[in-house]
Amino acid sequence: MIIHRWLIERNLRSYTPVRHLPLTSALCRARLQRCLARSGWNLADWGHTEFSDESRFQLCPDDHRRRVWRHPRKRVDPASTIARHTGPQPGVVVRCAIFFDNWTSSVVIRGTLTAQLYVDDILRTVLLPFFL
Repeated sequence: MIIHRWLIERNLRSYTPVRHLPLTSALCRARLQRCLARSGWNLADWGHTEFSDESRFQLCPDDHRRRVWRHPRKRVDPASTIARHTGPQPGVVVRCAIFFDNWTSSVVIRGTLTAQLYVDDILRTVLLPFFL
């Protein structure tokens, strides 16, 4: 709270970079076309669809993002950037998928997830049995 008050007294605000892509009109049209193409699907069509999620959980309390303090309505000054180490962080990736009437077991991946590990540990052992 003391740091926050110190920044407010000096007319400084916290700046966090945007972490998502802006929704452009072209992207909105593409999403609409995708939805319209699937609007006539029946249960059999949806039965062949997989909904999956992969989440990374960090085991390190520091997120190693750059912190930038700036005056309002001014461009970011590189001198006000606090650089931090941006190397690999310890963590795990958890992946799970659901289908229309079934779901896969959760897969926990420790360490670095490479393309070969993804194919061997997830696609061949977890997803392929659902499609055969």
